[in-house]
This record gives sequence, structure tokens and C-alpha cells, in this order.
Amino acid sequence: MKKTFQAVLFALCLLTMSFAQQTAPSPHTQVLLLGCFHFDNPGLDVAKFENANVLSDKRQQEIALILEKLKQFKPDKIFVEVPAERQGHLDSSYNLYRAGQKSLGASETHQLGFRLAKALDHQKL
Repeated sequence: MKKTFQAVLFALCLLTMSFAQQTAPSPHTQVLLLGCFHFDNPGLDVAKFENANVLSDKRQQEIALILEKLKQFKPDKIFVEVPAERQGHLDSSYNLYRAGQKSLGASETHQLGFRLAKALDHQKL
């Protein structure tokens, strides 16, 4: 009797969990998460790269291809890995870049974040 009760209780738990997980995400919310190594800090990531100079012509062509694919996704928000307390610095740097008063560094924030945000006419990251 005790085993039957446990089996029924287990089945009810499974049934409850399956109904709880059937809520579909909103069809209007899509998220694309892109992970990469730290472009301007090669050698300190777990992945080690030879010749990771992202400012070389070859790497710039590769980054341009990635940016084209990302633009097709048409993100309405772009997030970058920067501590929240540095948001003011990020905003001012991005605004200078948008105004043509700042050249891009080798970081993934600049090479991917700034370039994509500017191409999509975002006001901030």
C-alpha cells in the first residue's frame, strides 16, 4: 500500500511539473547570446589563441561577417560585459565613437558592441 501511494504521489508530481513547464515563451521575445574570448586580453582566457590580433585585416574581415549576421537578427537592445558602475564611461565612449571622435580599440565591446549598436542606430548599449 505504501509503495502504491508513493507511486501515485510521484506520478502527480511529474504531472504537475509537466503542466507548469508548458507555458510557452512570448512569441515577441527572442534572445541571442554571443560569447567570445576577450579580444584585447589574449592569453588570460581558458581558450588560448595564437595570432589573435583582432585589428589585423584578416580578423577585421571576419568580424565584419559576424556583424552582418548579427544585424540580420535586428536586436533592439545590445548588452556588453561592463560593470554597472562603468555605464557612464561606456555611454560617453560610445557617444564619442558615434560622433566620429573616438577610434575603436581591440576589445569585444568596441569591435562588436559599438560597431553593431552604431550600425543599428542605437543610442546606447
